[in-house]
Amino acid sequence: MHGQATFAVFVATALHAIAVGNMLPAFVDAPTPDELRPLTTICVDRRVVVNKLRDRGTHQAYGVVTNAQDFMHVLRFYVNDGSRHRRRRPSSR
Repeated sequence: MHGQATFAVFVATALHAIAVGNMLPAFVDAPTPDELRPLTTICVDRRVVVNKLRDRGTHQAYGVVTNAQDFMHVLRFYVNDGSRHRRRRPSSR
């Protein structure tokens, strides 16, 4: 990777989400040459913020309309659970 973003998450940052979302490219280089893929963008905020982000041209944005604290709690649970499963797997060596 050449320092390109591959995923963007905006959590409860209305002005920053809209400003940065407008500056992010819609597509980035894919792992294979001569291909592009969408830059996935997640916006966790109130419905009005999600709608503004999408209305201003960030068509690759997915909106998650929920409380930021609840989202972070669930995200932490799944990240921690995933890391536990990776540690349990026997190595192939």
